[in-house]
Amino acid sequence: MRSQFSRIFRIWVIVFLMTGWHLYANSRPVVFGYFGWWIDEAETLRALPFMDRIKYMEWGLGADGSIVNKNGWPDVVGKVKKRAAELGIPIDVTLTLFSISDFNALFGSNLRVKRLTAALVAELEADPTIRGLHLDVVLLSAVYPSAQLR
Repeated sequence: MRSQFSRIFRIWVIVFLMTGWHLYANSRPVVFGYFGWWIDEAETLRALPFMDRIKYMEWGLGADGSIVNKNGWPDVVGKVKKRAAELGIPIDVTLTLFSISDFNALFGSNLRVKRLTAALVAELEADPTIRGLHLDVVLLSAVYPSAQLR
């Protein structure tokens, strides 16, 4: 009887500790910030110390799987990249695609998706300050089922 109680007690303690750490880890909100290429760099630099992670807005994607517009990256973000590194704030690049026909063409083709993946991997390898990618696709109409499955 005692060993069964002891076993149950140990399991309860383990679950409590695991749950306790989990709740503690999520008790602080995470602040994501956007830095658009059209926003004055000084404005982002002032706000940067209050952010946990920043997303550079934006690299435009093409229907063929290419990056068609980096909107000034890396030149327009030089000071922000340097200050973010000093503060230990990771930078993600936001990838945008707003055209339904481009979405269907890109994600409806394995070849184009592979081309995009290769281009993005090359960018990540070339610039270690990019810590992540954020896909921002806004479509206000239906897409082809073949594109949805990818």
